This record gives sequence, structure tokens and C-alpha cells, in this order.
Amino acid sequence: MCVSSPAIFSILSTWLPAEHQNSPILTYGRQGCVNMSDEKAAKHGIIHMASSKPERLLLEPELGVEPICARMTAPGQILAKESRINYAKLATIEHNAMVSFIGHVIYHDIPEVAEAVDRCWRRAFRSPSPRVRRERPSRRPEWPTSPQPDLSSSRN
Repeated sequence: MCVSSPAIFSILSTWLPAEHQNSPILTYGRQGCVNMSDEKAAKHGIIHMASSKPERLLLEPELGVEPICARMTAPGQILAKESRINYAKLATIEHNAMVSFIGHVIYHDIPEVAEAVDRCWRRAFRSPSPRVRRERPSRRPEWPTSPQPDLSSSRN
């Protein structure tokens, strides 16, 4: 886990060989997933510190992923009880971004994180888009055709 400056952006990274997945950790204005539809909440999960228990907020819909535990290694860093991971949103950290590592996901929960990201992306690519695709107009304008003379009746 790391925090990027100047805007604080916490992410979760699996750091598995041949895999590098970063998902944001957000509190959504200290409201968790309370204001989300069930469909959006299904792409989220609780992240909590090893010293606390995971708890769903009052009126929060059922989340789609089991809670995972993080161990803070930087002094003074904590996770709010409203911290949620959006597994459907992958983040890229640029090579020149300043980051500070504040902790890590416990080893036991890393497979759950990887599976949750894969599950969200499989759903995204399998389900048809709710938007209706319209026929794209041709880029070439259609020229009006002039009536062709009837040559068959003028013979003889």
C-alpha cells in the first residue's frame, strides 16, 4: 500500500509475480458505499487494519468482496472505518510519482484481492453495454441519382 503526493491517493497493489494491480482505497466522503446502487457496491470491499474489525456502515448495501486486512508499517498511518476498495477501477502509478509506502495487505488475503479484480473485470467484459449503439452514418455523402432513361422502349 502506498500514498501518493501531492493529492493523497491510497492504493492497493498486489505485487505478485507477473501481476501488478492497483486499486484505489477511498472513503467516499466518510460515507463508504451508502449512496451507491447495489450494482456499484458489488465492485467494492472493506479494507481494515489488523488492529480493528471490519464493519459495514448503517444503510450500506451488501458489498461484493470479503473484507481484507492490512498491516500498517508506517508510524501514525491509519485506515478509516469507511475505507473501501474499488476493485473495478485499476490505477496506474507513473514512474515519476512520489509515493510513500504505509503498509501491506496480509499474505493470507492477497489471493482474495487478485480474484476480486479478475471477477470485476470478467463481469465488465461479459455483460453487454447498457447503452444502445446506433448505426454510424456513412462518411461519404450519398449523391442524388438522376433517373435513368428507359432505353428498352425507344428501340424499333
